[in-house]
Amino acid sequence: MELELFTALVLPLLFSIAAGIYGFRRFPERRPTLLLNLICFQFVGAFALRTEPSIQLLSVMALHVLCVGILLAKHVQSPELVPVHVKR
Repeated sequence: MELELFTALVLPLLFSIAAGIYGFRRFPERRPTLLLNLICFQFVGAFALRTEPSIQLLSVMALHVLCVGILLAKHVQSPELVPVHVKR
């Protein structure tokens, strides 16, 4: 059973890492929402890991935690974007 849960979650978690990095770099104004969605993926993976523990799922979750942690740290360190209005 644990292999079925791993195969069901590995692609969504890897996709969320790739889409999270792309969205973080490409759309700075959407970073808070993006990071909240990535944290929600963390909760889903943590629930799956709690119900059916496996070393493979733990390794994918560790990679996801590392990526989300780095993105959160970069977001906290980056200055806030202020909209600029140009007069014509």
